[in-house]
Amino acid sequence: MKRFTSTITFLLVLLVASCKTDPSGTNKARPFFNFQAYFLNEVALLKKNNVVLTKTVINENSSETLVINEVDWLTELQSFIAVDINKPALLSAYRTDSLQNGTRTLIQYKAKDTSPQIRNIVIKQNLNIPDTIIITRIMSNTYVSSTEIMYYYGNGNFEINVENNPVAGKKIAFVLKGVAGKI
Repeated sequence: MKRFTSTITFLLVLLVASCKTDPSGTNKARPFFNFQAYFLNEVALLKKNNVVLTKTVINENSSETLVINEVDWLTELQSFIAVDINKPALLSAYRTDSLQNGTRTLIQYKAKDTSPQIRNIVIKQNLNIPDTIIITRIMSNTYVSSTEIMYYYGNGNFEINVENNPVAGKKIAFVLKGVAGKI
C-alpha cells in the first residue's frame, strides 16, 4: 500500500509540475509588434494623466464634435487594442519589412494574401518608440465591403477612416478623429 501511495504522490507531483503556465504570456513568442501591450500601456498613461478627448465625426455633408472630460480610454482605443497579428493562425500570414535611418525605424507587416482582415500595418518609430501606427483593415461579405484605415499618433491622438459599400444602397464614408489634451 505504501508503494501505491508513493507512486500516486509521485504522479501527482509530476502532473502539477508539468502543467505550469505563464500567466503574463511572456513565454509565447511574439514575432510581430505587441499591439495589445502597447495600447494598454497607452490607456494607463492617459488615465494617469487625466487626459480629455475631443472627438469629431466628419461625413460628406457635416461634422459633429464632442468633448469628453471623463474618458474611458479602454473603449476609445479598443479598435487598436483588438489588433493581434500574433495569433498562431496568422504567424505565417504576413511579410515583415523594415527600414532604419538613424534613430528612425519604419516597420511594415503586409498580408501575403487577402484572407486576413488586417491587410497592412506600418509602424513609424523614433528611438524604438512608436510615433505613428497605420492599420488597414478590409472586410468583405455577401452584403457589404468595408475598408478602415486607422491612424494612431500617440498620446491618445487617432483617426479612423471608414468606407462601407453595401451591395444594395448608398456608400457610407466617415472619418472619426480623436484629439487628446489636458483639462
